[in-house]
Amino acid sequence: MGLKHRYDVFDADLLHGAEFTGNYEFPVIGGNHYRPGRAIPFDRLKRDNKEKDLWVHFYVHDYRAMPVLKTPGKYLPALRNCAGVIGLDNSVYRDLPLAEQIHSIYLNRLFDRHLQRNGIPVIPNLSWGDHRSFDFCFDGIDPRTTVAVSSYGCVRRKVDLLYFLDGFDRMLKRLSPDAVVFHGTVPEDVRYMTERRGVLLIPLKSRLDTVFAREVS
Repeated sequence: MGLKHRYDVFDADLLHGAEFTGNYEFPVIGGNHYRPGRAIPFDRLKRDNKEKDLWVHFYVHDYRAMPVLKTPGKYLPALRNCAGVIGLDNSVYRDLPLAEQIHSIYLNRLFDRHLQRNGIPVIPNLSWGDHRSFDFCFDGIDPRTTVAVSSYGCVRRKVDLLYFLDGFDRMLKRLSPDAVVFHGTVPEDVRYMTERRGVLLIPLKSRLDTVFAREVS
């Protein structure tokens, strides 16, 4: 994987030293037990950021996050100055072709693993579409650690909520996380499922807000 950057259309440099898992060979993301402090969206991160208690999340429109995939090295200095990153959130819509859903999750894992390799704390973000994505959407994530989920734009209609809750329940059964960082409106069913399983729920406010919580390693 010694391709020069201008020829590296397959992101080979980002894969250097990676481990892979699952039928689609997603990069493996190491486990964590972080509790995020102040959080801001990626599109509000300053390149000369000096607020080291900030966490950054990618719950923004896909086109606003795209630059970090095109030139990931450009953003490493600013992200290193943060407390950590809540992982990439390429959209996984139910009406996307399955290949696109797989590719979106692959890119999420690829970027998160790249950050970890560069010493940046990462809480991986999890997303899913319909039942077809349940076979792979949790691959690459260590069980019994901290994960992140967003309901932003996912629970507007009853049918959307049902798919979201189904995926959330499957995530709890598959990964048994010790904590879930939750961005967006928290459905009551989510509160019930996490309380019943003894999973710590860490709500984040809307994408333009900041929240405070205790950080532990």
